[in-house]
Amino acid sequence: MADCIDSPTRYFVHTLIDWNRVRRRLERYPAIRSAFPETMLKESSEVPPYYCHYMAWRLGTWDTEGHFANLETLLQQAMEQENWECERSLLSNRENGTFWSLVWQLQVAARLREVGDDVRWSEPGGGPDLSVRIRDQRWFVECYSIQKSYGLLEFLQECLSKVLGEPVQCGYTHFAKMSLPKGSDIGGFLDSHLAPFCCPAYRERAQQQYVEVVYDGPGKVRVLVEDWDEEGEEGDVRTLSAGSPRNHVATMLRQAVNEKKDRNKLSENRPNVLAVNLLLTDSAGAHFVRPNAIHETAPDLTGTGIDVLTASWETGIDTHQARLVTASVRTAELREAVTWLVK
Repeated sequence: MADCIDSPTRYFVHTLIDWNRVRRRLERYPAIRSAFPETMLKESSEVPPYYCHYMAWRLGTWDTEGHFANLETLLQQAMEQENWECERSLLSNRENGTFWSLVWQLQVAARLREVGDDVRWSEPGGGPDLSVRIRDQRWFVECYSIQKSYGLLEFLQECLSKVLGEPVQCGYTHFAKMSLPKGSDIGGFLDSHLAPFCCPAYRERAQQQYVEVVYDGPGKVRVLVEDWDEEGEEGDVRTLSAGSPRNHVATMLRQAVNEKKDRNKLSENRPNVLAVNLLLTDSAGAHFVRPNAIHETAPDLTGTGIDVLTASWETGIDTHQARLVTASVRTAELREAVTWLVK
């Protein structure tokens, strides 16, 4: 069967997305429907490497309704802010991980609405993602969700879980370098690792208990189908080695600053804040991260055009607004002034 399928990814995506479910949810959530009309979602159905828009995949395969109820509220509020139309690229981008960038921006915007006034999206022509008026002073906020290979890894894990009807885990060495293929290489990566599951006999063996190394590179990735006994108790538990959480946080914060310095006109819009979501870099090991690690490992901001660096390691999809801690500030005066954001 696998030999007859040109793209296993396309085959499984088209099989798994329930478009009746998509339509029901679009009817139930008008803000989501406005941001992601069905016609736009359908346009991505034949576009590799995912053969779907990131929102079509979630609307058509996710079972938990609460995720969409929270997103609906966040989008309703976001659409009322000035310059919302400038965020159109986040909505039309098909990349699976873009979903998390969108959610993070919406959560930061919700936080700003709580602590300030006149929250706006980026001005036409570019600039930081958001701005807010605090005590008669306008602050500018740039959002950054560090994803690395998370979007691709998440997609593979969710797809296999649906195919097998079992809770699949894509394991890897936590707090260590991991880089899966990017760009035009993503399609080949997905097809090669989904192809065996086109065979019914292969799927049946995998459903019993199966371990396969699917990516043997930095931070070896494995697909683990969990073993459950007859009473529903979790069986054999496999653990993978881990690197240093502290060093991992330091590396991620440094890369975030390097990625955003001199970008989006930050140096022209002061004072500014870079709000970083660390959760997706290592979601399974996020509980190892502590505020002290963020404070003590944050990079110096001199010469970066960034005034304040804040970070979160606990803001997930069900959280209504961003939870932030201050990582570093350019001056002591700014540290005192930015307490409004992180309370």
